[in-house]
Amino acid sequence: MTPDAVDIVRFALIWEPYGGARQEEIFVKFGISRRRFGEMLSQAVEEANFDEAVVARLRRMYAR
Repeated sequence: MTPDAVDIVRFALIWEPYGGARQEEIFVKFGISRRRFGEMLSQAVEEANFDEAVVARLRRMYAR
């Protein structure tokens, strides 16, 4: 995983217990929309071969 992908996954996992990060938090940290964040997160966890249950939870969280 690239350093950017690691940052995205780490950020998503930190915010997971709270239902995911708000758009404002994502924009301040990464300068992108929540939708784009979800796309990048999805790609990162696929490439890293994460557990399918984790992948599914994170995708649902940021698919809204």
